[in-house]
Amino acid sequence: MGCSFYDDLAVYQDYTGIIVTPEQASGIVEALGDKRADPRQPRSAHRGADGRTGADRHARPGRSCAMALRALATGQPLQQIGPDAATLSKAILTQPDRYPFQWDAMIRHLDRAGVKYGLAE
Repeated sequence: MGCSFYDDLAVYQDYTGIIVTPEQASGIVEALGDKRADPRQPRSAHRGADGRTGADRHARPGRSCAMALRALATGQPLQQIGPDAATLSKAILTQPDRYPFQWDAMIRHLDRAGVKYGLAE
């Protein structure tokens, strides 16, 4: 899952709080450049994406971080993924036609769990 952001993360070091002016946002935009995501600003991960793609890209950094923290919490040495495997995984995980399939699976999971979702009426 985290491989989908391999060599595609921007890190903004000068975060000063909630962005309320275009001047504040310009540093983030500059740091993001052509990267897909800034882990400190996960909403940037879905710019230009449709709803399903955006929802997946918005959630993926958080899920990836949570998974990494659980692995680190075991205290066991972690095996790093090599660049070739990470590049191949990214190519597979970022194919646009995979999002409808994942979206349907996520909706089935939410339905089974009894989670309420949808637009407010």
